[in-house]
Amino acid sequence: MDVVLDKAVGITSAATSFTHSHAEVDYREIADSPEVDVTIEWSSHNAHSACPRFAEFAQQYFRELTAQP
Repeated sequence: MDVVLDKAVGITSAATSFTHSHAEVDYREIADSPEVDVTIEWSSHNAHSACPRFAEFAQQYFRELTAQP
């Protein structure tokens, strides 16, 4: 997605428009852009036992959130 704010323009993943929406920022889909890989990582040292379950939740959440109709 293009990110447009006044005269500044950038590119980010489609998930950003859902998680960081703002009235002054315009997110525009780039139709032919490639998909972006997202990685969730955590330290294996003293990691919370719910980390793997959270990673599964996050994958499913963003998969549904960005699904095309």
